[in-house]
Amino acid sequence: MKFERRTEPPSKDNKYYLHTPKGYNECIRIEGDSCIPNCTGYAYGRYMEAQKIKKCNLPTSNAENWYHDYQGKKGTVVKLGSVVCWKQGIIHHKKDGAGHEAYVEYVYIDGSFDTSESAYNGKRWYTKHYNKNAFKTS
Repeated sequence: MKFERRTEPPSKDNKYYLHTPKGYNECIRIEGDSCIPNCTGYAYGRYMEAQKIKKCNLPTSNAENWYHDYQGKKGTVVKLGSVVCWKQGIIHHKKDGAGHEAYVEYVYIDGSFDTSESAYNGKRWYTKHYNKNAFKTS
């Protein structure tokens, strides 16, 4: 299957970003039946859309808990078609933030990468470029 990079925002009736039963997304509703603007709802929907599937095993928790809650393959190397996740503060401590998630749309030879994203209380959809050290912890 050929990977199709998202370069435009999803339409408001795209089922990958609409909450079930009108769509395929099991994340929290944000506006009407839409699961975006919200990073988790977007990453969840974008993952299914890119894979051309209608159900997945990604967590529906906020980004702070997402990495901890995810039971599948994890890693520290950014890969095309993966979800990247930043935690904010202490896991399961709601008062210090919720972290952030994004979907990797392109990885460059130098290790930098482009994402598509959505932000709770922010933009419905946007792209961003990160340098290769975006996830270094030391």
